[in-house]
Amino acid sequence: MFIGDLGRGLLGQTTRDMIGCLEQDIFDDALAVSNVNRKEFDGGGVTQFELIRAELLESYKPKSIEGQHCLICQDSGPFSLHLIEASIPDVVDRFGPMVFQAKSGGRISGGFAICTSCAPQCPKCSLPIRTRVVNSAFEEMSKGLPEGCSVNLGNGYCKHKNIFAKFFHKANSRSFLNPFEMFKVQGAFGNFLRGGIKGKQVSNDPPRKGTPYRRGDKIAGRYFVEKVIQGGMGTVYVVLNGDERLVLKTYSGSESRRGLFEQEARNWISVGAHEHIVRAYWIDVLAGKPCIGAEYISPDSFGRSNISDHIKHAKSSPAQVLRWSCEFCYGMEHAISRGMNVHRDIKPANLMIAADGTLKITDFGIAISRDDGAEAQNSAGTLPYMPPEQWYGATDGFATDCYAFGVVLHQLVFGALPFDAVEPHNLRAQHQAQKVIPPHPLSQIMQRCLDPESSRRFQAPGELLEAISEVATRLGIPLPPRPGPANGERAELLAIASLQHSGAFDKANAAALKLTSLYPDFAPGWTQLGRLHLEAGEIAECINATQIALRLDSSRSAPWNNLGLCFGRLGYEDRAEKAFEMAIKQDAENAGAMTNLANLYSTRGQFALAEKLAKRAVDIAPDNWVYWVNLASVLRLGKKEDKATEAYERAITLAPPKDQERIRSVL
Repeated sequence: MFIGDLGRGLLGQTTRDMIGCLEQDIFDDALAVSNVNRKEFDGGGVTQFELIRAELLESYKPKSIEGQHCLICQDSGPFSLHLIEASIPDVVDRFGPMVFQAKSGGRISGGFAICTSCAPQCPKCSLPIRTRVVNSAFEEMSKGLPEGCSVNLGNGYCKHKNIFAKFFHKANSRSFLNPFEMFKVQGAFGNFLRGGIKGKQVSNDPPRKGTPYRRGDKIAGRYFVEKVIQGGMGTVYVVLNGDERLVLKTYSGSESRRGLFEQEARNWISVGAHEHIVRAYWIDVLAGKPCIGAEYISPDSFGRSNISDHIKHAKSSPAQVLRWSCEFCYGMEHAISRGMNVHRDIKPANLMIAADGTLKITDFGIAISRDDGAEAQNSAGTLPYMPPEQWYGATDGFATDCYAFGVVLHQLVFGALPFDAVEPHNLRAQHQAQKVIPPHPLSQIMQRCLDPESSRRFQAPGELLEAISEVATRLGIPLPPRPGPANGERAELLAIASLQHSGAFDKANAAALKLTSLYPDFAPGWTQLGRLHLEAGEIAECINATQIALRLDSSRSAPWNNLGLCFGRLGYEDRAEKAFEMAIKQDAENAGAMTNLANLYSTRGQFALAEKLAKRAVDIAPDNWVYWVNLASVLRLGKKEDKATEAYERAITLAPPKDQERIRSVL
């Protein structure tokens, strides 16, 4: 079984086994949408109805939602969103733990987030159980609703009566804070909170002097704090402003350098929008401190959001390193064209990697513009990445950043820094000596980047890009095309097109179709459209969209993996194998592609190869229970029953409760 097939039958469960879990009206809705009559369904076989019904079932299952808290107990997720639903006037940005689903006719309708502790999942169907605490919360919310508000029980719950009864009689011992009561206390919709933490009113007041804001506070009465990070120059906050997530970078240094920070922030803002640069939107004074509002980069499925995270996982493949190097050059070219002379702090933590694998340079907070005066030339940076001249407070344009990027390349390729001294004076001495780079296709590039003499390094991004292109051509590795002008609408459509796993498949599909229609040369749009076709079982359409994506940019791993899944479903094993191999070549950490290829090898009886790949997948993502299940399946097919049992047991410890029994059933 391929990873892309998990939603359609992991461990042998079929959608037909769960027909008793949905109410009759939902069953009829699915029949109507699929245009299939009941007789045809009862006649057997996989129908369009079953596919649509499977999507309905999937949308009702609990999901993790960042920043949400349970309506009843205020715990974190995963959450069910269809147990209690409401409709309110369209005059607020966000209403407590309610997740907005639709806006229409001046109203907002949506479901409340209810965690799996308050509404456990049925072990048979995985749907949430409408327990007594859920019913009690609904009854409390129904009393004295504010004018214009309505609340109702949703349909997305389990109907297995024996399981339901097991939980129904339990007393509600949780303290429930009715959000509508809070609503009325506030006096008006327009003044209502943008979603509290642990059911409490959030604070609009500035923190005590010297104390940073905490999770759940509001900054300037507007920015809801989700996460707090201590940065080198000040506190960094991940915040929500309505539905928009931002990063706020504050300054907590001396007053004497405050003006310099503000000038540096303006330099970053002046760089503007670019596909390979994290954008800075504005600088303002919040609670008496200067603050930069910048773009938020979402992590990937493994929680990785920068090169530092990727280095911790494993050494990267030449294809991946070349692609990121190319994108680094594109971003630096743009910054320099906008008047930026030198970044001064290139390092893994400042090279963000978006969820789709795109590199974005961030934190131009200490960068120097060509118009800045002598004061800006003071020593700044991060010691392991600073070239000799920077240790003495000097910089030499791109050559200074080129040196720092050479250190990053060494870490990506060899998994370690090129200089290992701990004491600053010893580290400085190592940076001043010529470093000998071990053999590797990128050795000559690293050697030139790390030359102690700045004049012998690459002097411009274009020079570095030319050397990268020569290596890529020699290795037969494609590089990403130069990006066109930044486009806000395109980025927004791509974000919406990626929402298929949050119960918004139709919305995601519509966005992907619009994206590829308006921007036919944008490869990520075609990749996402292909993925949506794949998840809908539309194999021919998926292959067409994916091949367009690969013609536009064959350096990405995701479209190759999608193509492999399509060929696998069609029975073209040789083509599937080549596609999965290309996916792994482009991204050496694509554990999904490794697992897919491992399963393909298993079907051929090539168990040694399958086991090697399956083990590599769990090494990359040891906390992913699905990969452990696939490793166990490979080991069992290879007649290694003891090791298979160990892998299944490991999967059980990692899997959510709803899946643990299904895993035990195969032991």
